[in-house]
Amino acid sequence: MKVAPLFHTLSPKSTILHHLIDCGYHAKPYAATTYSQLGLPAPTLRIRELRDRSRQRRIDYYADSFGRAFHDLNIDYVLVYGDLDTSLAASIAARRDGIPYCQIEAGLRSGDCTDYEESNRVLLDAHAHAWVTHSLEAVQNLNRRFRPRPYLVTASPTIQTLRTHLPHASEKVVRRLGLKRGAYVLASVHRQETLNNPTWFREAVCAIRELSYLVPVVLLGYRSTVASVRSMGLEELGKAIVVDTCSYHDYLGLISWAKAVVTDSSGLQDESSFLGVPCVTFRRRTHRVDTVEFGGNEVVGYDRRAIVKATIRRLSGELNQGILPDVWYTDAGAAFARFFQIVLPAKTNLAE
Repeated sequence: MKVAPLFHTLSPKSTILHHLIDCGYHAKPYAATTYSQLGLPAPTLRIRELRDRSRQRRIDYYADSFGRAFHDLNIDYVLVYGDLDTSLAASIAARRDGIPYCQIEAGLRSGDCTDYEESNRVLLDAHAHAWVTHSLEAVQNLNRRFRPRPYLVTASPTIQTLRTHLPHASEKVVRRLGLKRGAYVLASVHRQETLNNPTWFREAVCAIRELSYLVPVVLLGYRSTVASVRSMGLEELGKAIVVDTCSYHDYLGLISWAKAVVTDSSGLQDESSFLGVPCVTFRRRTHRVDTVEFGGNEVVGYDRRAIVKATIRRLSGELNQGILPDVWYTDAGAAFARFFQIVLPAKTNLAE
């Protein structure tokens, strides 16, 4: 979703040879449909997903894989998205080969120094050749800590894609489940930090179970989530309905017509806030600060009672949706075109 706006902006330029590198997270049954819906070609290269409990081994594996890909494709500029370990690995590979990269979603901070993704965000920003962000607070974070470099403030790629595809949001899954618009809670629990902590994961799942006896709950069945739930026993989910991860248009439909969202996902915090769907986030802190300050997002930690209580308040309409900053509504495509005309070399073999 993040790749689509930049790809469509930059690919028509005759001076840019564009390569998509898939890290393996999307090598699933719905991946081809999602690529097609977003108007993206099949990736130039897919890196096999590595499932290893050692974080360092995963980073080393992906850094080596990206390094080989950059060499084989003769890459001379890289676009890096987000804050996952695969993003960090791509930046490591680029730096090892002296390839500049632009960090997309730069400058976002939660202030939680114990979160490895927060460490990733700082490292990714520190070594980037240029920054793209959708938060004015993020710009302040960057300018306080790092030397000046080219940066762009515009709507996030995730929200730009959502705005483009919202007319195509599908009710197919909602209807198949026998649900009505605005009559269910959409839940997801898949962040690695949550899955790796049995106490946090159990609190989140128990909150979802308790909510399922009060209101229909649809849980996005990510592979990692389902595996973790099975290790606890499926009865832990109560009456929650588990749906397989689906195509982008089906996913948009599920968010758009939910009464509320309960999640640990960064993207869902942004998407629900933009759509005006109340969100309850079970994390200690969030780097999606705008969604809390201006949107309808509430961060409550991992206590099941706090999660349930906050969700009930949201369902009752007790807390109102705020007004997001104007930058969320800008035309990111046009801004990307102007920015990268300045930032990119005259002829570019680009990877993202």
